[in-house]
Amino acid sequence: MTGVAVAAGPAMVLGPHPVDPELGAAAVEFIDDELALVAGKPRSVTGLWRQVLHAAAGADPPAVRLICPRWWSRDRVQRVFDAARTVAELVEVHRRAELLAERAGTTGAVVEIAPEHVAVCAAGTVELVARSDDVDGVCSVVCATVTTLPVRPAAVLVDAPAEVPGAAVLAGFLADQLRRRRIAVTVAEPDWWRQPPAEPERKTRAPGKTDRFGARRRRRPAAGGVVAGAVLAALTLTLMGVWPSSAGPERTETTMPDSMPTTLLVEGRIGVVVPVSWPPQRVTGGPGSARLQLVSPENPRRALHITQSVVPAGHTHRQMADALAAALRDQRDGVFTAFDPADQRGDRAVVSYREVRAGHHIEWVVLLDREVRIAIGCQYPLPRDSGTDAVSDPICEQAVRSAHAVV
Repeated sequence: MTGVAVAAGPAMVLGPHPVDPELGAAAVEFIDDELALVAGKPRSVTGLWRQVLHAAAGADPPAVRLICPRWWSRDRVQRVFDAARTVAELVEVHRRAELLAERAGTTGAVVEIAPEHVAVCAAGTVELVARSDDVDGVCSVVCATVTTLPVRPAAVLVDAPAEVPGAAVLAGFLADQLRRRRIAVTVAEPDWWRQPPAEPERKTRAPGKTDRFGARRRRRPAAGGVVAGAVLAALTLTLMGVWPSSAGPERTETTMPDSMPTTLLVEGRIGVVVPVSWPPQRVTGGPGSARLQLVSPENPRRALHITQSVVPAGHTHRQMADALAAALRDQRDGVFTAFDPADQRGDRAVVSYREVRAGHHIEWVVLLDREVRIAIGCQYPLPRDSGTDAVSDPICEQAVRSAHAVV
């Protein structure tokens, strides 16, 4: 589908027609809120998004290609999508990273530069690195993130929007550092998303099937005699996420890609990739060591625990395993079980054991990186199959694979 291209985020709302910069920036800044502050006055965020999308797309466009950051949450994209349905009869949703990779014909990693962070997008995951005034330091962390991906990419695309302050400079430094690591880099033109796509072959697709960017269509019950017509219309929808406008008799919604966005969490001397939606908190009381805890918003008994400690230079895996075994022997019987001093998790040599507590248990994986001992605990509610371990859990496996010393 061809149509009017509108970039929603990461810093502004842009399209073929001018948008008031203050309104565009406010729409993005307050996207998670119900009210925005514009010129010192409160504004409805829903109404603000409708206004800026109408301005960007122009009067009565037949279709809108909505282009959003890959790291935006489902709720953010849903809000913008709902506003876009008041602008055009057909709305097509794209994520920047996937669209840029598709245009370039590559399957490598894509780096999106945003005002507050850099997003490393690869293989359905998103890892966020906070920006700071230390450009070299930021680039070093981004490079470390790229080179420690489960599959090291041979090439990287860098998306550096012109409206993001400092993006061009950061992209240049990042490209230099990646090339020194023998990774090919292409920095996209700032307005690459404005170019019309090649028209795809149109195919019919049944409702509920996953489209190319991972969205699923979900129909709401329609009233009376419009049901048959709505079903027939849904069967003619094409690839790339095209939905009818809310102006019609039936509202059709989208959910966002099923892959869980992740971020590189840097705490103390270590960095670990964790889910974006799992908020971290420090735990110093209760059973167990002081630790960083990240709890699933869907299930409060599902969590990640992370601890770290400095070890002497030259400390070996065997020494670590012996020290842990001695410490666990001093604990109450039945609390720590399944100790394995020579386990393998996420392609790394680790020590593993299980901690059993009331209502849950924690699968612990302990490893060495340079002079730091890192422990990742994957908590599950009971009952849970005792034969199921952390390596079968993609969240835990990714945390173990990515854990590394940063100093």
